[in-house]
Amino acid sequence: MAQAGGSAEARVVGELRCRYCGAPLPAAPDAVVVVCPYCGMPNWLRGGGEVLAAGLPGEEEAEEMFRRLAERDPDLRQFSPEPARVEVVLLPFYHASGRLSSRYEASGFLTVEVTRTRDGRTVTETRMVPFHVSGTYRAGFHALLSARRSPAEDAVDELASHFLESPPGLRPLEELVRGGRWRRGVHQALAADVGPVEARKWFVDDVCDRARERVRAVIRERARESYIGPGVVVSVNVTEETVPCTIEEMETRGPILLPLVKVYYVAGDKLYRAFFAGWDGAPLVREEPMTETQRSILSALGGAAAGLLGAASPAAYAAAGGGWPGAAAGLVLLAVGAAAGYALAKAAMQPARIERGGPHRWVASIDETVERALGLDTEKD
Repeated sequence: MAQAGGSAEARVVGELRCRYCGAPLPAAPDAVVVVCPYCGMPNWLRGGGEVLAAGLPGEEEAEEMFRRLAERDPDLRQFSPEPARVEVVLLPFYHASGRLSSRYEASGFLTVEVTRTRDGRTVTETRMVPFHVSGTYRAGFHALLSARRSPAEDAVDELASHFLESPPGLRPLEELVRGGRWRRGVHQALAADVGPVEARKWFVDDVCDRARERVRAVIRERARESYIGPGVVVSVNVTEETVPCTIEEMETRGPILLPLVKVYYVAGDKLYRAFFAGWDGAPLVREEPMTETQRSILSALGGAAAGLLGAASPAAYAAAGGGWPGAAAGLVLLAVGAAAGYALAKAAMQPARIERGGPHRWVASIDETVERALGLDTEKD
């Protein structure tokens, strides 16, 4: 493969040409990254800078990721699975990190229940107590955003979550290619259609939205703590609030390419897929054959759910006082039982089940991870 020096952006000489093999590039006017149809390499057209990637695992490394998983997973091990094909998809993302603050203020009412004993009887009184809280919330954050409006790949959220939990070292893509790591047919880079300016705006909006959610939780917590009288606070009703968000500093990188490893494997006479993070081999999502034991358990649970909820419907009828309210309560339980039984029975008939994370590890969704990151290194005044 021919290599060209200079910046990581495609050279423009009359027409766009691939900086790796020199072939003409078909590029839309708003394209950010275009993948060469001849050599498969990504070419940054604008806002690119140096192309960074979190590794380029080869076929042997990908198969080893799968073998390690199969050895540790007792359900998978009993099928003696064999890898059949490997694909490494390089997905473009933007990464942001920084600090934010919010000078918040809120007022409202606390609902307080006070229990007293009068004439030998226990009486519960409800009070409405006004509150007013204010302060400053500061937090560090880091977040990830897909550089494609429609990623069109499975396990994208899990890949992003794992990046935020276990950030890899990034190396120039050109350095990995020069080291002989790139192999067309195994490695595929996806083009980006979100530019750096647009990505930065989305980061500000997304991070501030999640920060405001956290600040609102802080407001409710501080409102509860502000009450020092008798009784128990049972609810917080916020009537007025001011929750601004200021990004004090933010550094963005990207697009960066994260490798998603897809291993197609054969178990019995069927083909399944397993997805891994390409930089450390962490299992993300996989399809696994359904065992007869698992089918039996799901079928039994379905029958039990339908039976128990169906049996409980007469009690619900009586508890609701009979009549139309009782009939409605009983019908609701019957419907829930039938739906649960159907869902579990349907799951038992599926040829495969979906597992996420390793045998003993579940990966948080990207939203939960970003929200947790916003809670790191926090200060509340």
